[in-house]
Amino acid sequence: MARFLMFKEKPNKLFMHQDCDILTLLDKKQMNGWEMLYDKYAAVLYGIILRNTSDVKLAEKMLIQLFVQLKNTKLDTDTSLALQLIKQAHIFCRAQAGDNTPPFGQVHKLGTTVGLLQMII
Repeated sequence: MARFLMFKEKPNKLFMHQDCDILTLLDKKQMNGWEMLYDKYAAVLYGIILRNTSDVKLAEKMLIQLFVQLKNTKLDTDTSLALQLIKQAHIFCRAQAGDNTPPFGQVHKLGTTVGLLQMII
């Protein structure tokens, strides 16, 4: 509830950064790009992780590991940053659980995978 009140007092604080600005800073290896990315998307990614585990301490550790993994991932400037992060979070959670099935995907009878992101774009 306290977090909700914080949002109510400053509604644009976490959302004032545009994804293109964040990606530019990350590409230039600027630390404040990671801070902006964390501020804007950590809660969403944490929620995805919590759907896969009910252990809060484990979820916090997994969030940190996910951001470490993201640091070694080249994020595409032509694709929605939010969709890329959500996809990476699901891949990460599945890998932690030992599930290697494609994220968001369905295997069609021809054997190709059509992911949710491909269907949206």
